Amino acid sequence: MQAANYYIESCSGSTSGVVDFGAYVPSYGEIYALIFAENALPGGCYVVVSADTTAIDVVSEFELFENCDYCVNGVPVNTFYESDLPGLPGCCESGTTANPPKPEYASGLGVAIQMNAVALGGFNGLNN
Repeated sequence: MQAANYYIESCSGSTSGVVDFGAYVPSYGEIYALIFAENALPGGCYVVVSADTTAIDVVSEFELFENCDYCVNGVPVNTFYESDLPGLPGCCESGTTANPPKPEYASGLGVAIQMNAVALGGFNGLNN
């Protein structure tokens, strides 16, 4: 039987501990957004380092990510259509490009960043 307890470190390196993944068996080096049942560790993005003993908390929710940047900052979607707009009138010097804010949507435990759209209003919008 494989170990259910794993030593994890936060993507920032500031938090670590041993947690129980239950029946799920993660691979070493994988990055997860984790939420814990007992809140002994703060929810967030963690790297699985090794098998261990005596867990201090139990993983209640998780989502696998490709890397820490995607876990922490969001996963870009529709990147095939991504493009910077040419200089916007009254915005930028001639010949420069602008990278307008993109809409962000909750996706499981992470965030999907819609790369083929522009956020016009709201917290990250152009009209803010």
